[in-house]
Amino acid sequence: MTSGGFFDGFANALPYFTEASYWGAFSLGLLMAIITALVPGVSSLILMALAVPFIVFNIHDPVIGLVMLAVITGVNDTLDSLPAIVFGMPTATTQVTFLEGHQLARQGKAARTLGAVYVVEAIGGVTGAVVLALAIPIIRPFILAIGYGEITAISLFGLALIAVLSQGAIQKGILAAIFGLLIGTIGLAPIGGVPRFVFGELALWDGLPLVTVALGLFTLPEMVDLLMTRQPVAAQGADISIKETFSGAMDGLRRWKIAIRQGLFGVLMGAIPGVGGAVIDWLAYAFGILWTKDRSQFGKGSLDGLLFAESAQNSKEGGAAIPTLAFGVPGTGVWAIVLTAMLVYGVTPGPQMMNQYAHLTIVMVLTLALGNVVLTMLGLVSSTYLARLTLIPYPAVAAVVIPLSLIAGFLAATNWTAIPIAFCLGAIGFLMKKHGWPRPPLFIGFILGPIIEKNMNDAIAVHTFVGLLTRPLTVGLTLLAVFLAILFHYLMSKTATQMRELEAAVAGEDGASQPAIDGEGDRVTAPTLMGRLQGAPGTLVSRWQEHLLPLTIAITAAVFLLEAQGFPDRGADYPRWLSAITLGVSLSLFFRQILTPKGKRVAIMDLGVLSEGMVGARQAGVIIIGLFLAFSVIAMTVNFKIAAVALAMLMPLPFMRRRTGVITSLAAGTVLIVFIWGVVENLMLPIWPQPTIRNLIFGS
Repeated sequence: MTSGGFFDGFANALPYFTEASYWGAFSLGLLMAIITALVPGVSSLILMALAVPFIVFNIHDPVIGLVMLAVITGVNDTLDSLPAIVFGMPTATTQVTFLEGHQLARQGKAARTLGAVYVVEAIGGVTGAVVLALAIPIIRPFILAIGYGEITAISLFGLALIAVLSQGAIQKGILAAIFGLLIGTIGLAPIGGVPRFVFGELALWDGLPLVTVALGLFTLPEMVDLLMTRQPVAAQGADISIKETFSGAMDGLRRWKIAIRQGLFGVLMGAIPGVGGAVIDWLAYAFGILWTKDRSQFGKGSLDGLLFAESAQNSKEGGAAIPTLAFGVPGTGVWAIVLTAMLVYGVTPGPQMMNQYAHLTIVMVLTLALGNVVLTMLGLVSSTYLARLTLIPYPAVAAVVIPLSLIAGFLAATNWTAIPIAFCLGAIGFLMKKHGWPRPPLFIGFILGPIIEKNMNDAIAVHTFVGLLTRPLTVGLTLLAVFLAILFHYLMSKTATQMRELEAAVAGEDGASQPAIDGEGDRVTAPTLMGRLQGAPGTLVSRWQEHLLPLTIAITAAVFLLEAQGFPDRGADYPRWLSAITLGVSLSLFFRQILTPKGKRVAIMDLGVLSEGMVGARQAGVIIIGLFLAFSVIAMTVNFKIAAVALAMLMPLPFMRRRTGVITSLAAGTVLIVFIWGVVENLMLPIWPQPTIRNLIFGS
C-alpha cells in the first residue's frame, strides 16, 4: 500500500464511523461474540457459518457486512477465558487459561485475575490490529516461504513444550504426549484416506472431536473433583470487590511490555496458516517462560503464565488476517468464512485490498482494535459480579456445567459416540490428576499429531526427504525446536528444588491451591456425606490404582498395533511406529512403578485432586458414577435432551441440604430447558442422537 493509497483509504474510512449502520453492525457483532464465548458448544466458527448467509444477502454494503464479521472474529477469544477461570471449563484454545487461571480462582483471586486478563487481552488485540495494518504490504514474501516442512518444524516446537509441562514427571509426560499422538491418528489417514482405528464406527472417521477431548480430559475431572468437595471454587471470604478487579487491571497495565511481546508472538504464529489457536496457546506459554527468570510459580497459579497465553490468543486474529487479506490464504477456519463473504461481495484479496479496497482494510483493522477495547471495558465492569460465581456451592455449579459440557461435546461431534468418549477421557483425566500425570502433554500430542503427519507427508511428497534437508528455513526451525526442548528442560530442572519447596509450603498453607499428597499435611475437611473414606493412601489398592494408567495405555497400544497390521502401506507406517513406541514406553513405566518403592510426589504443571483424602469422597464418587449411568440409560432409552435435564435436576440432591437441594435442582433444570429449547434448538438446529436401546426394541 503506497503512502498515498494509505491516506486516501484512511480518509475514505473515517465517514463510516459516523454512520448508524456501522455502529448497529458493530453492536450486533459484539453481542454475538459475547454469546459465542459464554455458551458452551457455540463456537465462533459455527456462529460465523450461520451468520454469513444472513449478512451477505441482507447487508449490501460490503464494509458494513464485513464489519460485523470482523467484530465476531476479532474478539471471540476475549470472553472465553471466563468459563475456564471461574468454572474450570476450558475450550480447545483456553487450556493454559484453565491451568493457571482456575488455580487463581481457587485461591479466591477470580476478580483480580479477570481484571488483569481483560486489560492484557485488549493490549494483545490492539497489537494484532496495529501489526496487521503495518504488515500486509511487507510480510507477504515471508508467509509465502512457509511450506509443509516449516509447519512441521513449528509443530516440533510445540512438542518441545513437553519438557516444560512434564517437569517433575518427565517419563509420565512423555508417555502422555506419545499417547496423545497415537489417539490423534484415529480417523481417515491423510494419505490414501484409509480409516484407522475406527473399529467399524462411522462416527470415528473424522477422528476424535477436539472439543470433546478437551471437555473430557479437563472439564469433567475438575467438575467431579470439586463436586466431591461440596465446596465453592473459591474459599469463603475471597476478595471479589470492585477495588480488587481494578487492582487486577493495574496488574495487567504494569505488564504492558509482556502483553506487547506476547502479542507480537501471537501475530507471527497466527499469520502462519495451519498452526491453529490451540497450538498457539501453548507455544505462547512456552515462549513467555523462556523469557522469565523465576519459573517456580508456573503450573501453580501464575498470573504471568496466564497472561502469556491470553495476550497471544487475542492478537493471533490480527495475524490470521494477514495471509487472508494479503493473498487470499485464510489463516484459520473463521477467516476462511470471512474470505468467503468477501468473495461474495466481490472483494478479492491481494492488490485490491491495498488499492481499491484500502478503506475496507482500514475499517476492518480499526474495528478489530475498537472491539477489543470496548469488550475490555465491559469485562472490567462485569468482572466483580462474574467473580461472585466462584462463591456458589459447587454442586449448584456442577448441576449446570456438567450437562452443558456433555451437550457441548455432542454438538462438537454431532454423534452419540461423543458421550462415551467424554466419559472415558474424563476417567483418564481424573486418574492423571490423582497420580501426578500432567494432562497438557497428552492434549498437545493429540493436537499436533495430525498436523505433523499431514505436513510431513506433504513435504516429502513435494520436496522429497533429501530436498527437505536443503531448505534452510525448515532445517533452521527444526534445529530451533530441538534447541528449545533442551533449553526448556535445563531451565525447569534448574528450578526443580525451588518448586518442590514451594509445593510443600502451599500444601501446608493453602489446601485449595495444592492438596496434600499421600496423606501428608493438613486438609480442609468436607461435611460428612455417607461416612468416612475407607482405605489409606499407600495401601495395595492405592498402588494398584497407580498402575492402572500405564497398563491401560499399554493395552490400548497393543490393540492399536495389532489393528495397524491390517492397514494398507499408505498411511500405515506412522501409526505402527507410534503404537510400538507407546507400548514400549508404557510397559517400561509399568514395570518401573512395580519395582520402585512409592516415593513422595513432586509438583507438576497441572491441577491436583482437591477432594483426595476428604471424608466421604469415595462415596461421593460412587454417587456421581451412578448419576452418569442414569444419564446414559435415559439418553439411550428415552431422549438425550430429557437425560441432560434429568442429570441437572438430580445432581444437587445428594450433595446439598434437602430444601436447598430441591431449589437448586429446579433452577438447574430450568437453565437447561431454556438453553436446549431456547438457544440450541433455534440457533444450531442439531440432529440429536436417537435412543439406541428403544430403537432396538421397538424399531426406529
